[in-house]
Order: sequence, then structure tokens, then C-alpha cells
Amino acid sequence: MATHSQTLSTLVDGILRGGIRVVDLTVPLESATPTIQLPPPFAPSKPFSLEEISHYDERGPAWYWNNIACGEHTGTHFDAPIHWISGRDLPNNATDTIPVQHLIGAACVIDCSAEARADADFLLTTHRATDPSVPDIMQIKNTANRAADESVTARFTSASGCTSA
Repeated sequence: MATHSQTLSTLVDGILRGGIRVVDLTVPLESATPTIQLPPPFAPSKPFSLEEISHYDERGPAWYWNNIACGEHTGTHFDAPIHWISGRDLPNNATDTIPVQHLIGAACVIDCSAEARADADFLLTTHRATDPSVPDIMQIKNTANRAADESVTARFTSASGCTSA
């Protein structure tokens, strides 16, 4: 049986040699990055902002750094179970208590970029909607041979304008 160190070495080797594909789904943060906006009376999410602290100048001659501010739903993120009322009483429900092994694994990446470009209000549902042309997450995962409860699902909308994953 392989040790943890051997397994990690095999993983790194597979990534470096191209045998394992790693897909970066992150998007750059900028003032135009979309943020979730809820209707009143709910509080609005703060848009992304960047404030320069120094740029190799009198404020900091050897470094460039910034303050950033944004709501937690800005850009690429995940929602911990505690985020929703249905997860508030679950064990290990916050980002600092979720076991890291729950964040690494096989993934089913659902590319919705064409749909999102065509319709800014495109909705990907967990179960079949009344309209049979609307994609269903469970159907997509099954088609990709990823068991619904055994893989992470990531949605790629190309919100940043990037055209490939």
C-alpha cells in the first residue's frame, strides 16, 4: 500500500506530466465582477473594490500591496453548509472546520458558458424543470459517469469573459 507521501508524489507527477488535468475555475476580481444582489429588505452585497496601499513608492518603497473589499459571494467561492439555514446545526459546517479532504476529489465541471452568454438569467437546476430543454445537474453528472454523491459539481459560466477552462 502506498504511503501518503508516495500518493502525493504520484499526484504531483501526474499533474506536471499532463496525465492529470487540473482545471482552474477562478476568475480575476475587478470592479465589474458580478455580485449577488437580493431585493429589499435584504442587505446588499458589497461590490469588489481595490485600494492601493503602496506601489514601490514613498508609502512602501520595496513592495506593492492593496486593500481589497467585497461580499463573500464575489467571484469564485464556495458556500459552507453554515451559510444556509439548512446547514446551521451540522457538525463541521464552517470553512474553518470542514475537513480538507472534503474539498479535494473528482469533479464534474458543467460548462454553462454558452448558455450564460446567451442568457444572463440562465438557471442551472438540481432537478429537471418543467421545461425539458433546461439542463439538470443530476442528468449531467450521470452522463459524465460521476455519481451524484461522490463528486464535486462545479459550474463554469465564463463570467470573467475567459473563453476556455
